[in-house]
Amino acid sequence: MIEIQRERRGYDFVPTEATEWAKLYSTENVKAGEKLLVAHYFIGGMDWYVAEIDVEASLAFGYAMLRQGGDEWGYFSLDELEKIAVHPIAVVERDLYWTPKPAREVLPPEAWDWGE
Repeated sequence: MIEIQRERRGYDFVPTEATEWAKLYSTENVKAGEKLLVAHYFIGGMDWYVAEIDVEASLAFGYAMLRQGGDEWGYFSLDELEKIAVHPIAVVERDLYWTPKPAREVLPPEAWDWGE
């Protein structure tokens, strides 16, 4: 991944420990509320939570909260996320103090209580 916002952000967008996170498709049989959210990215009032990752492809699966009813589980490109910038200073940040936790502890019930 080529990080174009690295200098502005001051740290790696995808940490080295991401290679130890759940791989893409590896939690398909885990109920939504029990999926472990291993990373949190944000800018303004928008948030992306990572449950699975393919580091080489810079692709993640998780939950996006994009305001105005656009919240959903899905896949998102970490390359594209890293490039987002609201000039002159705001870029998508990784929550450096995030600790992994089940989705039911973070997300609203409508994100995880279907089918459970």
